[in-house]
Amino acid sequence: MMLKKWKRIGINGIPYLLIMAFTLVLLSYGIRSQSFIGGLDTHFHMNSFYEAARQIATGHYSYFMSLYGFGQSGRVVNALYGPVFNYLGGLLLLATHSWVHFQLWLLFITITLSGVAMYLLTKKCHVNHVVAIFIAFMYMLTHPIISSWFGNSEFMGLGAAFLPFIIMAGVDIVQRRRIRILYLALPMAVILQIHLMTSLIAVLALVPFVLVGIVLTHHTIKMLINGTVAVIITALLSGNVLGTIYDIYSSNQLIPTYPVFHMQSMENALMLHSNHIEIPAGEFLLIVILLYAIFQWKHLRILDWTILVDGLGFLWLSSAYFPWDHLWPIWPKISSIIQFPARFLPVALLLLLLLLGRIITNVWERAVIRPWPSINRSVLSLFMIVIFIVTLVPNMSYIKWASSTVWNRNYVVHFNGGISKHRFDGPLLRSAYRSHNLHRGLTIVNKITTDYLPTPHQMTQKGYYSSPIYRDYAKAYINNPIHFKKQVKSHQINLSWRLPGKANLNNLGQIGMTRKRILVPVTDYRHSIVRLNGHRIDPKKSLVGAIQLRLKRGVTNHLSIQYQPGEFFKVMSTLSIVGWLLMLCYGLYKLMKFVKNSLHKA
Repeated sequence: MMLKKWKRIGINGIPYLLIMAFTLVLLSYGIRSQSFIGGLDTHFHMNSFYEAARQIATGHYSYFMSLYGFGQSGRVVNALYGPVFNYLGGLLLLATHSWVHFQLWLLFITITLSGVAMYLLTKKCHVNHVVAIFIAFMYMLTHPIISSWFGNSEFMGLGAAFLPFIIMAGVDIVQRRRIRILYLALPMAVILQIHLMTSLIAVLALVPFVLVGIVLTHHTIKMLINGTVAVIITALLSGNVLGTIYDIYSSNQLIPTYPVFHMQSMENALMLHSNHIEIPAGEFLLIVILLYAIFQWKHLRILDWTILVDGLGFLWLSSAYFPWDHLWPIWPKISSIIQFPARFLPVALLLLLLLLGRIITNVWERAVIRPWPSINRSVLSLFMIVIFIVTLVPNMSYIKWASSTVWNRNYVVHFNGGISKHRFDGPLLRSAYRSHNLHRGLTIVNKITTDYLPTPHQMTQKGYYSSPIYRDYAKAYINNPIHFKKQVKSHQINLSWRLPGKANLNNLGQIGMTRKRILVPVTDYRHSIVRLNGHRIDPKKSLVGAIQLRLKRGVTNHLSIQYQPGEFFKVMSTLSIVGWLLMLCYGLYKLMKFVKNSLHKA
């Protein structure tokens, strides 16, 4: 009996091993060349992971301030941008010792997770085992996973790896005609700890499933109550995220992410490929799905129609056919919040691939075309093989380009955004990313990013590009001519500097508002506590939040800065910690119960 059970476990584990093996194939060029991919957002997130790693290694923690990353500027990033995931990434960075190894392991874990999550979703939707593996592989090759995450380190792609768990909750609502509270609340709480924008899009993706569930259920009131409880639990488990948003945004004017005014020019096809390789696989599969829905509509169930309508809706949102350019003049903030319609593409691809899996399974197992079933299955197998190869080949070409071609040329960081003079020094960059000196990989290329920085006056989307924020950022944080000695003590940053008696006022005047002021390269928020030479001060701030001080020559100046959050954050973060501890205890209880029942049956 026990032998049969272990044999069954081994057979059930084959799909997961295949997914892991396929991930290794995708990473083979990078593993062979030991290369690092410096994409559009890579340097930004390197700072976030380095910040978390150094806090863990040194024991000096600040949930809000950047004590080590982002030039030890004290700016708030990690608390707003995937707090828990950044700490997990920090642990991985400490374990792998170099940026090359860290990136390879992170990609292996997350790409494998995307395949496993998609496989589990297809199995929940009763897709055939072989077809489920095919759909998982196809999802691992989509634009959000390969181009956005693998090639550019965009968290949109990371969120796409976790999206199947959210859609599983939606599918469960339609299948059971009720809302299972924790089944919905837990994945939503997890994704809120990873990427806020993905969580908001995931909520929108769940709406059709919830509406269909409400229509089908005979217990509408109970479903609404369960849904409300799930929302409350999600909010409590995400208290640290929600508390941070309130603490920062309620007390500061923040520089928005850069707005995109011509969003319809950023349209996307149904991309099962990279930005650099155009193939017709996505468009062809969409035609297949639509033709099946038209001519075989009797074989589609309510769940299929829900998936189809939801998927097509998100495909519309991600395309040039949605009137984005007419919306942003009415609501300018949408140009900074959404930026790219491609943000909606992961949901569209996921749902349409899921429906494709159900369609192939329907044809395979229910024999829609009744004569010659063996021929039909052979045709279906050939169809899946051809589509897979047509999708795989160009993606591998892109992966080879990103992992090998770019790595071996002088321009290693293959997307613009860095301003360092070493950006085109290939040997130096390769040495830095392979080095165990993690800080070296951060300082060799500096990228200007003004996201979440406080500014004295409200900045509108229309005035963003006419504002000198990028110039001021470079002057204050990157090219500041004054030598500041920085030291981290507990949860604060201490700076000291000394200006000689005959300081070059012309040089210093270039970085201040006047020739009598200097810029100190740390960020001052409303809840920051700043002390100059032992006395608490409320200093003036530059356009990008850097502290402005009057020149004091011939003396050594000492400045300390720390962040003191408000009471609302403290309450919400405490509730979050207590909530996750309760979830852990509940999970251990269910695990012990499962093990006990398994041993009893054996």
